[in-house]
Amino acid sequence: MDISTKLLISDIERDTGIGKDTLRVWERRYGFPSPVRSSNGERLYSLSDLNRLILMKRLLDVGCRPKQLVSLNEAELATLLSSKGNPASAKIDSSPQNIEGNPQWISMIKRHEFESLRDSLRATIENIGVEKTIMEVLVPLTRQVGEAWLVGELAVYEEHLYTESVSTVLRQSIAKLEVDRPASKALPKVLLTTFPQEMHSLGLLMAECFFGIAQCKTFSLGCSTPLAEIEKAAIELKADIVALSFTAHQRSQDITTGLDHLRSLLPIAVEIWIGGNAPVIQRRKFGPGIKSFSSAQDIIEQVQGWRLARQLLL
Repeated sequence: MDISTKLLISDIERDTGIGKDTLRVWERRYGFPSPVRSSNGERLYSLSDLNRLILMKRLLDVGCRPKQLVSLNEAELATLLSSKGNPASAKIDSSPQNIEGNPQWISMIKRHEFESLRDSLRATIENIGVEKTIMEVLVPLTRQVGEAWLVGELAVYEEHLYTESVSTVLRQSIAKLEVDRPASKALPKVLLTTFPQEMHSLGLLMAECFFGIAQCKTFSLGCSTPLAEIEKAAIELKADIVALSFTAHQRSQDITTGLDHLRSLLPIAVEIWIGGNAPVIQRRKFGPGIKSFSSAQDIIEQVQGWRLARQLLL
């Protein structure tokens, strides 16, 4: 392995969501991953190890077992993932505003025309609004970017550049929604973040846009916040709702255990709203005070319901 591309076990844990202890167990039990050792004994992993482990993590989240996966190469893992109905490889509807109807979107990414991409997204928002742009353009586009990365058509850095470009445009939209928000003490206060080791931010920003459309006051902590800090922020900021985003990278057990623990930490009046493409969110019914959403559009309707319920309590 080229030492210049070395990755520490902490890097692997951060980028895959697979715990260090699990990586060590797989190494002993299955012989993969098989890192080299540095002069001081630290495990050093390759980019190929990282890519295989990312694919393995996605397959684990849809029900596969490690023993089935450790002997497969990247191409075989990607093929298996497609057959499992991975959200990143889902086919995209051919509505007028989506990427198949406007192939220039993906072309801009491949040609590294990210300034043009941002300008086009801003123009689309002006034309059809934030809500439609997210649902008809950004959701399918992000899926196709994930598919292109999965099969090697886009590099990791290109996916990162795409994410940062979209994030810039969404933050500008959020700022405009804040300016247009009415001054009222009746606005729901929403704290947005993700659990530790969840580093994907686009879902969180999309949700923040919908909370903005619903005229909520939002506080975003960004990604990867410890549960104790979520509790502290929710109490200090007097949040009514804690909104969390989960991708398929997060282990189902970590999500359910974390939600149960966070629910026990927060005041009963603070609701927890969750969304994303982690399979467990759609499969499992959660206890009182935790609401799951299949689409960011559901946020607007649910905020209306929250307001009505609060009015009835007054």
